[in-house]
Order: sequence, then structure tokens, then C-alpha cells
Amino acid sequence: SKLEASGIERCYTDPKLRSQTTYEEYVDRLRGLGLVDFSIEKTVEEAGIFFVKKKGDRLRMILDCRRSNCWFKEPKGVKLTTGESLSKIRVKENQQLFVCSADLANAFYTLSMPLPLRKYFGLRRVRAGAVGVEEIGGTRVNPDQWISPRIAVLPMGWTWALYWCQKLHETIAERSGLSAEERLQDFSPPPTNGFYHVQYVDNLHVFGVDREEVRNSFGQQSRSFEQLASPFMKKKIAWSQPRSLGGSMNPRPPLDLGGHEYGVFAKLSEKFGLEARLQDNNWNG
Repeated sequence: SKLEASGIERCYTDPKLRSQTTYEEYVDRLRGLGLVDFSIEKTVEEAGIFFVKKKGDRLRMILDCRRSNCWFKEPKGVKLTTGESLSKIRVKENQQLFVCSADLANAFYTLSMPLPLRKYFGLRRVRAGAVGVEEIGGTRVNPDQWISPRIAVLPMGWTWALYWCQKLHETIAERSGLSAEERLQDFSPPPTNGFYHVQYVDNLHVFGVDREEVRNSFGQQSRSFEQLASPFMKKKIAWSQPRSLGGSMNPRPPLDLGGHEYGVFAKLSEKFGLEARLQDNNWNG
């Protein structure tokens, strides 16, 4: 089987969580955040928990799902956006490029894992009383009874997590009024009407030469997300020197181009990631 061929006997867990007391305290915290549920039955697989550093001395929780992934076929591919796509954005000499951007807060962990799949994403067993669980599915459990935590959201570490997060983001964008034809992404021809939008997993960018169109379209999608999926962590608006995908943009043609179009994307930086420099704090949503 795929699992046997993988040679993975157990998944990695942060050494500090090897203490059962510390581990149960952490699982109780996950329960309070709605990130896990519980089963009386033992799960099919157990994932490991570890952490990586984020900006601002924070930590991001990652799940070692290598054994879990063996139960699934390879995920479908997704079309994302890189500097190659952004290099296709053009403005004319009398135009300026406007950009609105946002990051989704904890995108993966706001998306629910379907119930039938949760048995493949279990965690090490805990005592019911240690995590405040008194009943499961209407059945009472004793405080000393061992129960199985299950990941209740899309785990970062599941091979299909990026696919579903990206597809959900694109679907909500289209339902909010942004058309698929105006999406800027690799391996697809760029839009030709001066308006572009990008969904990059948990990031949104709206570009255009019409300031109000950009502002209104961005506001409409941000409201759709706040109603249906996830609150935005940051909203940004940049009327000059925006950055995206680690590259800088010159929103105005620098010289008289004699009617020619100008590519606004200047260069890629070494760091790959969607970002935009905040230039105007007067954004009210």
C-alpha cells in the first residue's frame, strides 16, 4: 500500500508535547478554539504537532500529516499568481495603477474538515477530564476515559489543504462579482480591460486603473468573506509604490511613452510572498 511504501512509522511531534500533561493542556486549548473534536473510537491515523516561527516572534502550528496523506490520492493542481503574471499588467502614459490588498486571518483554520475525513487526522489520545469533555455524541464519558482528538479544520500539512483553500477563495470572489476572466494567474492570458484581481491562497489583491472600481470591488469581496468564511486580518490600500509577490510596482509611467503601454511590475525580490505597502491610511472598508 501507499502507506507501507512510505516507510513512515510515526509522525513528528514537538518534544515539549511529549509530556502528557503539557500535551493535554494544549489539546484543551485547541478544543476551546474549535480546532478539534473528539471520538470515543480510536482514529485511523494520528498526526503530529510542531511549530514554525512567524513574524513578530509568533508561532504557526503545523501538523505532520504524512501518514494521513497516504490515504488520499494526489491533489489537483491549482493556478496561482507569480511575478511572471504580474509582469503582464500594463498601464498607459495617462493612467495610474491602484491596488487594494488583504490577508485572510487564519484561513486554513477557519475551514471545516468534513466529518467523514476526520478519522484520518487524529491526534494522540487524551483523558476526557483533562480536556473538559463530559460527553461525545450524546454518550457520557468518564473523566479518566481515553478519547481521541480529531482535527476539525483543514490542517496545514494535508496535501489537499491548499487546493481547497484556494478554490474556496476563488469561488467567493466570483460570487461577489469578480469574474474569472479578470483573474490574473499563471498560464492564462491577462485581462485586457485594465482591471485585475488575484486570489493567492489567503491573500487578495485587486488592481486597476479606475480608483473607484478597485475600491468598490475590493470592498464587496471583503464583505463576502467576512460573511461566509473568514475575517480579514489586514486591509491595505496603496495608491503609490505598491508591492506584490515580493516585487515592487511603479504605478505611473516614468516618462512620456508616446502612447505606448508601460509594464508596472519592476522586479522580484528574494522573498516570495504577497504583500502591499500601506500608503494611505484613510481606508474605511
